[in-house]
Amino acid sequence: MPSSVLLALVVAAGVLILMPALAHRYDTALRGQAELRASSMRVLPRERRRRTVPSGGPVRPPTSLVVPAAVKTAQGVSADGRDLTAVRASLVREALQESGTSRGRVRVRRPANVDRPTSAVPVSAVPVSAPAASPVSVVPAPRTAPAVVSAAAVRRAAELQRARRRRLVLVLALLVAGQAVAGLFFGASFWIGAVVSAVVAVGLLGRLRAVAAQRQQREAKERQAQVLIARARQHRAEAFVRRALRQVPAGAEREAWLGPEAVHQAAGWLSLSRAERERPARDVVRVLAAAGREVYLAADGSWAVRPVSRPAARTRDAAGATPAARRQARAAGAALPKVVNG
Repeated sequence: MPSSVLLALVVAAGVLILMPALAHRYDTALRGQAELRASSMRVLPRERRRRTVPSGGPVRPPTSLVVPAAVKTAQGVSADGRDLTAVRASLVREALQESGTSRGRVRVRRPANVDRPTSAVPVSAVPVSAPAASPVSVVPAPRTAPAVVSAAAVRRAAELQRARRRRLVLVLALLVAGQAVAGLFFGASFWIGAVVSAVVAVGLLGRLRAVAAQRQQREAKERQAQVLIARARQHRAEAFVRRALRQVPAGAEREAWLGPEAVHQAAGWLSLSRAERERPARDVVRVLAAAGREVYLAADGSWAVRPVSRPAARTRDAAGATPAARRQARAAGAALPKVVNG
């Protein structure tokens, strides 16, 4: 078998092996579906408005023609003077029968002319009542919740991407090895394909190494940021505990209330995030109470700290707010010695 045929077979085999990856990479429909599955965006369903076919009369007749005729019809008299009471009764019965057999739900849309004030529409003082052919009900548009991608789905997508890259590198390595072996046994024409495949494999490996290095740098920055955040939390917790120690008077009572173990435990508990905190120990609660804080269970189920509400000091206005306080102030003012000029 000539070497050109073998080279063509090897190239065709490589293309067939790489066909799924190429299809997922360059097919627009597949890429769009994959992006929709992996994205967290919200797709708003849009429906076209149904076309309206005008009747024999005008679509929007003048108000001077519509309102008087509607008023006369509502009063039971037609435009030419005939009595329409029986006709209206039969129409009402037919409308009730139709509504009982089939109740259609129609979506009512907001009119395009929303800037027009309601007072600008002329309305007659006489109520106009006309039976509807089908009952109309307002149906709210369904809310589409945004798709939330879980962490497991993200990890699965990353694993699939790494497996695809490993498979591609393995295919290129096997292609280079096969072309090199074919070049040794069948001719030097296979060496050209082996060199091209080797260059492609080396470039792909370099690209993958650059991507891996960028990912490692990003992860290192995230770890460093987490360490800095933990140090800042520890520093704030220690400062908080030191302030609590300054508020407690020195002596045996201070040693009994705030020992070194309790202080260290309180600082460690405060340095944790709210999601990682557990029910605090009694020593931690004692340290926080000495600092004027209390521990409470938040609505999201995490333990948080808030300042204790203390009664405000009574001011001069508050002291004279009640009648008894005003009488006491007046008596105290009368007891003061009076100074007479003269």
